[in-house]
Amino acid sequence: MELYESAGEREHPAALQALAMAYRYGELGLEPDEAESRRYTMEAEHAIHHRQVPACDRTFFYASRPS
Repeated sequence: MELYESAGEREHPAALQALAMAYRYGELGLEPDEAESRRYTMEAEHAIHHRQVPACDRTFFYASRPS
């Protein structure tokens, strides 16, 4: 559970979705909580739509552009 929460704090979409499902169905030792499930679902959607490009990908992009 701590690993999911830690990844969720870093806006990892899959971890946020796993937490949403765990709260929805009462898995991972959690009590079902519809409000928490919705909150984590919304955070996962936000993380998916607002992902930052890792620095290594930006470097490749700029280095590979034609002059």
